[in-house]
Amino acid sequence: MNSKKFEAARRYNETAEVYDRRYKDIQFAKYREVIPEIDLTKSSLIFDIGGGTGLLLEHLKELKQNIIISDLSFEMLKVGKTKCKDGNFVCADSESLPFRQNCCDTAFYFSILQNPESPSPSLSEGFRILNNDGTIAITVLTKIFEEEKLVDILIKIGFSVDKSWKLSIEDLAFVGKKK
Repeated sequence: MNSKKFEAARRYNETAEVYDRRYKDIQFAKYREVIPEIDLTKSSLIFDIGGGTGLLLEHLKELKQNIIISDLSFEMLKVGKTKCKDGNFVCADSESLPFRQNCCDTAFYFSILQNPESPSPSLSEGFRILNNDGTIAITVLTKIFEEEKLVDILIKIGFSVDKSWKLSIEDLAFVGKKK
């Protein structure tokens, strides 16, 4: 594990108990802007990469769909499992996911790509686990990422980028498909 990821995991482990109080409103604001851009009714399996405490699962509870939350922070996942007893929580590195190829229909990356040294390995894993024509949805901090650079990375990996835009908060959003 590189030092940047290790440091992020340590920080999230230390703040897991207060994460939802600090970030729930801002995360839900992102969900309200990004999720309407995706047809989740066709998704039989959804992955929330870097999903920590399961806020996306909480937000999507009416959908009653199979959602797997993965995160490198074990403490964040413990908080999530306490809140969402029926949730599927997996401690995993976004750059080496323990899932088979072509196994899911939608992969979310909400505010995770600032943690690794480079977003490419994590996004390549998303490409690997997505079914053909599967959907990827990403949010990133505008102060860390440039829209054009991330679009270029996504295209090089093999995604189409159907939409990229500035959210009403501090993030950029991207929605695309595995080609």
